[in-house]
Parts: sequence; C-alpha cells; structure tokens
Amino acid sequence: MAIDGTGLSKTNVSEHYIKRINGDDREGKAYHFSVMSDIFGKIVSLKLRKRYRHDSKDVKVLLRNSYVKPKVILMDRGYDAEWIHEFFEFKGIHSIAPVRVNAKRGFYRKKLKKNFPKKLYNKRSIIESVFHAFKQKYGSSVSSKKIASARSEVYCKAILYNLFFILGYVLGHTQKNSNIFN
Repeated sequence: MAIDGTGLSKTNVSEHYIKRINGDDREGKAYHFSVMSDIFGKIVSLKLRKRYRHDSKDVKVLLRNSYVKPKVILMDRGYDAEWIHEFFEFKGIHSIAPVRVNAKRGFYRKKLKKNFPKKLYNKRSIIESVFHAFKQKYGSSVSSKKIASARSEVYCKAILYNLFFILGYVLGHTQKNSNIFN
C-alpha cells in the first residue's frame, strides 16, 4: 500500500479569467486530499480536510478507515517521522519512507537508513498515478463550498474511480490479479 496527499482547489476558474479581471488566485489548494491506495492503484482509504495540514496528520485515520490491513506501507519523505515508523511497527506493518538527510535520532529511522529497499520504494509511484488518473477523470477542483458537501463530492468521485477500476478488471482491460476485490 502507499500513502500520499495532494491539494484540490475550490473552484474551476481558469487562469485566463483570473488574469483578465486582475484578480489573484487567493484560494490556492483549498482542500487537502490524503489517500491510501493498494499497489494496483485502487483507493483503499481517503480523508479530505478543509485546509492544508501536514500529510502525517492523516496517517492514523487512513489506516483505521482501511478495510485491508497492509503488510508494507510506502510513503514519501514528508512522512519520515519516528512516531510514524513506531506506530506502524506496533501495528505489525513495515513502513518505508526515505529518511531525511539531517535525521540523527530514532531507532526505526536508523534501521531504515541502513537497509533502504530502493526497488520496493520505487513502487510508490503508483499513488502518484492514482492522483493523476483521479484528477484527469474528475478534475482537480471541488465545486462544493461547504466541507460536508465537498467530502460527499470527493468520496463519490473516489467510489466511481474504484468502480471504473473494477469494471476494467472484469472486462479484461487491466492486469489480471486475484487480490483486486479485497
């Protein structure tokens, strides 16, 4: 499994329109979207926040809401914190995140830095592919103004994303794998 986060903007106003009215894009990335996906690209768990928060804030929620217990979690450098590695070790999950250059302390971080599985970590690009496909299909913006309706909108988009993923499997358009329905 892999964990990562991205931003979703509030409206779908074009940059040309903003420039034409002499406005500035103050909204920016209004919602923070964190996702846990399996190694095949199916969304397993997600969290939408009203404002940007650090990616590491959603780790426990993503794991708790996941319907599958992973054996390995792949994360980017933003998730390199001793408490995250300790949390996953306590749950019996092997966590892989590149250790920051200036990291001096931490039992699990030192252990990971010594034996970093580069080949396994390269599979983390699948979560980036999930974000790319999600934003290509459903756009990188959310049309809802309130957080409750924005969550409903994004969660429905995620359900549709997974349905298309499963439909592609059933029709034979994706790689055959017996674990796809777990």
